[in-house]
Amino acid sequence: MAVVIIWSLAGVAAMAALYKKVRITLRRFAFDKHLREECRALVSLLQFCARDLAESQGVDMILKLSVLAEIQAAIEVADRV
Repeated sequence: MAVVIIWSLAGVAAMAALYKKVRITLRRFAFDKHLREECRALVSLLQFCARDLAESQGVDMILKLSVLAEIQAAIEVADRV
């Protein structure tokens, strides 16, 4: 009987540890997804501003737009994973 109780307690402890890992992973996934969505919106806004500056004030934004395109591509790759 004592062996069964010890095994049961070990099983409960193992399940609690597994649940904690899963919960942390799910929270991280949701947080990461939220951050990617926020970054996607920010990149779009920055691209709009860069294009506007280039058109309205003649500011050279080619390098900045290419960097934003790379960031946008990285976000899309992370969404596929």
